[in-house]
Amino acid sequence: MSELSTPSTPQQQRPSQALLWISLSALAMSAIALSVALISLASGSAADEKPSKPAAQGSAPTTQQPQPQAPTSTTKGAPSNASADEVPLKSPFRSASASLTINSVEVMDQIETVDGAPLVADPGTKLVLIRATFTNSSPKAADLSCGDTGLYVRGFDSNQSEMTQVFETYRIPGNMECNAKLLTGQTHDWNIAFSVLEKNTPASLVVVDSGTNNYEQETKLLLK
Repeated sequence: MSELSTPSTPQQQRPSQALLWISLSALAMSAIALSVALISLASGSAADEKPSKPAAQGSAPTTQQPQPQAPTSTTKGAPSNASADEVPLKSPFRSASASLTINSVEVMDQIETVDGAPLVADPGTKLVLIRATFTNSSPKAADLSCGDTGLYVRGFDSNQSEMTQVFETYRIPGNMECNAKLLTGQTHDWNIAFSVLEKNTPASLVVVDSGTNNYEQETKLLLK
């Protein structure tokens, strides 16, 4: 009698099924661990990126302020134009408003006047008497002693310091009376006085034609 084969029992198949489930579980755990690692890495990168701080409400935007510049002026101090035209002593200066020629310059302690009381220099100073000839070229009448001459005149000494003008021109002999008018084309003597420090000497007159309102155009009339 031949032997019959005995079929496999369920108990013999269970070890293979257990290994399969263990392998699948291991793969699932690996996938979960990988997902957690990726989430942690993404969270760390987001934390490193700091958001920009929003501007405070109501605050004005910051702008660069312009640097102030010192203003320029030609009406005070030494001549501003180092290359100003120079006119020698006894040579005429001509502009749209006037023609002026300086004939002589004298330094003295006092200047005689038409009313008998001399102009006297203050202590530590001298008086400078400038004798000139003035011709009115302007269509306006000029007042050489007490009004508008059409010229803006400043005197400077050898130290480039400004001399002080003595505004009593009408008292100096040879000048027109106060408020007397010099008409267009007329010529008259114009003798003007300045005060200078005793240690310095007169050097120049700086003249601007005030009728043109161009105070940048200066002319230097030499006094020696």
